[in-house]
Amino acid sequence: MRCHGAGTHDEDRQPGCSRPIRYSMKQTPTALFIINTEGQVHTWKNVIALLEDWGWRTRVLARDYHSTLRLLEELGIEHVPAPSMRFRAGKPFELASRLLRPRVSAMAGSADVVVGFGVDAALLAFLHRKPCVVFSDSECVRTQNRAASRLGAYIVTPHCFEDGLGHRHSRVLGYKELAYLHPDRFRPAPSPVGTSHGMPPARLFLLRLNAFAGFHDIGARGISSGAQRQLVGQLSGLGTVLVSSESPLPHDLKPHAADFPLSLIHDAIWHANLVVCDTGTMATEAAVLGTPVVHCRTLAGSPPEGNFRELAEKYHLLIHYPADKEDEAVQAAIRLASDGGAKEEWRRRRDVMLEEMEDVALSLARRVRDAVAPV
Repeated sequence: MRCHGAGTHDEDRQPGCSRPIRYSMKQTPTALFIINTEGQVHTWKNVIALLEDWGWRTRVLARDYHSTLRLLEELGIEHVPAPSMRFRAGKPFELASRLLRPRVSAMAGSADVVVGFGVDAALLAFLHRKPCVVFSDSECVRTQNRAASRLGAYIVTPHCFEDGLGHRHSRVLGYKELAYLHPDRFRPAPSPVGTSHGMPPARLFLLRLNAFAGFHDIGARGISSGAQRQLVGQLSGLGTVLVSSESPLPHDLKPHAADFPLSLIHDAIWHANLVVCDTGTMATEAAVLGTPVVHCRTLAGSPPEGNFRELAEKYHLLIHYPADKEDEAVQAAIRLASDGGAKEEWRRRRDVMLEEMEDVALSLARRVRDAVAPV
């Protein structure tokens, strides 16, 4: 697989070498990526491409969760599917059945490093005595983060992550979304995505809804069905509204269902005039792309994560409301949708933010590379 911008950088060379690291067939290292969600597909896709450019083999074990497998297929990333249980109560059994499958054990046994987002990658690596690199940007999953650390994983977080996770914890100057939306990694399509009617909308508003089905979503609340209908009703008078949902849409909202391929979601965000969502990843994606975004969500017992706080308070690229203030969130969304200069101002703020960030894909690829010392 090759992704835009994933070529070799001068920084990828070992000191004293005129060429990037290359491995002979006997030395060729293998990285096993554990992927659970669509967002993780995007985070790792350029890291995978970089490693392959450096002569690595990569393999992907992908959980059959929502549209994760479909996105991998659209992007042409080879993968081995793993089953997923719909109910939280079955997650421990799902984890055990997934990690103990003979094929998964064989993949882990032949890998030189396991890469992922949580305790599943750390546990698999621990069972097979392999080094592990885990990325986390969610302070709210403290138990999982600490478990991954105690299992010996190298933990990588954004620079603004507010917890410390031991001596194997390192930080990158940026957010995971910059691994695929940094200007060096992402080139948007020249025109907005079309609708089922075939014509691109003059003004586009995206509403993204979370299913809240993960462990970290226990007790979380997002945009209620009433607020969803209010948003669609009021925004429809200002432009085209497309709704992307992890759960089936009610009958009256189905005409607004997003009908473009999953792999084009970031083109849609780029060209949108406004994004309203209760998902953390898309809120950050819109922010780093310079699209006005209103994020409405409450995580049980947890304040907003460090990346949300920074994007909202330092760069003013994200407007956040807790779920119990969704009426204020709706009104803020309508104000932004009616403001013809909002997007231009967001792009200016984005430029300021980007000046202070690094190429996160390259930094993550280096962490994986450095976890396996070349022979």
